[in-house]
Amino acid sequence: MQYFTQKNINDLEKYLQVKQQESIYEKNLWTIVKKYSSFFSYIPGISCVCICNSLAMKSCHENSDIDLFVITKRNRLWTARIFLTLFLSILGKRKNSQNHAWKFCLSFFISEEDFSLKNIALENDIYLAYWIETLIPLVNTYQSYESFMQSNKWYEIENQKKITSHIEYVSMKWSIIWDTIESIFKKLFLGKTKKSFQKLWKPFGVIISDTMLKFH
Repeated sequence: MQYFTQKNINDLEKYLQVKQQESIYEKNLWTIVKKYSSFFSYIPGISCVCICNSLAMKSCHENSDIDLFVITKRNRLWTARIFLTLFLSILGKRKNSQNHAWKFCLSFFISEEDFSLKNIALENDIYLAYWIETLIPLVNTYQSYESFMQSNKWYEIENQKKITSHIEYVSMKWSIIWDTIESIFKKLFLGKTKKSFQKLWKPFGVIISDTMLKFH
């Protein structure tokens, strides 16, 4: 069990330049989130979508993007990623190398097959613990967010506060069809993704597995 004191949190928040109140940057980004988040529930394969990183932590600046943490149903990792990427790309709201400010960043997907992030935690990984604690769920089905939080009890924060707000939605059916689609997407994009990983000299923190896609 990793334990962090309030002083540890205060020092981290100072380093990250976390604000006590939302600034105009956070307010503007939340306006964008509220405009598009209701559509996330229609993306096949998604169980939970959370705001993470700077917007969740109230540490945004004028060029900040909107980071999403996505939990997918079992065997829907690639289906959820491709459809969500396609949806935001069509709308012109997906972050890219030329334009990232005020765009959605899709850098972290995990499957319900393995909720725990303990295996990627560093020693005394206060940032990951704080990152988990500050997640803000937008879409949540079958208590996926609660299951994720319950599976990540490998740390404890003094006076920690939980966020419980979420939106429920009805899950997609036709599992056999989506199993086929998932298999096709995985074959199409897994090799390409791994080649890009190799070309970038295997950057630290990037994870490509059957249950997790983490790009930075």
